[in-house]
Amino acid sequence: MAARSVTLHDGSEHPMLGFGTYKVGFVPASASSAVQPKDDRDPKEIIKDAVAVGYRYFDCAQFYGNEAMVGQALKDSGVDRKELYLVSKVWCDTIYKGPEAVKAQVHKCLADLQTDYLDLYLVHWPVPGKHVQAYKALEELHKEGKIKGIGVSNYTIEDYNELKAEMTIKPLVNQIEVNPFLYRRRTIQFFQDEGIQIEAYRALRNGKEMDNERIKSIAEKHKCTPAQVLTAWCLQHNIIVIAKSSKKVLVGAIRVYSQSYTMQNEQTH
Repeated sequence: MAARSVTLHDGSEHPMLGFGTYKVGFVPASASSAVQPKDDRDPKEIIKDAVAVGYRYFDCAQFYGNEAMVGQALKDSGVDRKELYLVSKVWCDTIYKGPEAVKAQVHKCLADLQTDYLDLYLVHWPVPGKHVQAYKALEELHKEGKIKGIGVSNYTIEDYNELKAEMTIKPLVNQIEVNPFLYRRRTIQFFQDEGIQIEAYRALRNGKEMDNERIKSIAEKHKCTPAQVLTAWCLQHNIIVIAKSSKKVLVGAIRVYSQSYTMQNEQTH
């Protein structure tokens, strides 16, 4: 089933639903203490399952520590590179080291993911005094064709305005935490008005609201899961969703495309 996409301000198409690779096969030492169920499965099989049920957009990052594994799993899946939408992000320690370190990390990412280009590459956090230079390094790689698009992550309005004063290429996206329980209207509206697409991580609240009575009642009414309700909520707000599960029931998340429109009059916040 082809995933619905959104047209970004440069005219490119970005899938609306992607698979997040955070904590798949590797848990960073400084990772959050969010619920992390034990999973003894081969992480490459988790990625292959995501491909099998229809995911083509994979959200990666230097910080996740697993890009080589993801790259091998995608290669083993046999899916043509042209069908994939690969996104990665440069982490704070590399940003702090400066532009040359950022460029080196992008080249490492390309090697790990076994690809000649990335569809989108983001500055993971707006490291004070360093993030603008990191972004400008990505602008150079964009001109070389190594990255097709540039974006940011966890940027506030103030961070963006600092970047805007020096950038030559407008970011395509801003990846931030968004869900019905953390809906920063002013920030989201600002970036949307700028023509910058919002991507949501923790759209499912790390599973913390699956027993929320309001969410459960909407799910029961529409004969779907609480995860589908939360995903649909983001889609209805024109926000890209990064989903994640280690189980092959991921197909349920994809079915949300047909269900989301039937929930448009429901309020989950």
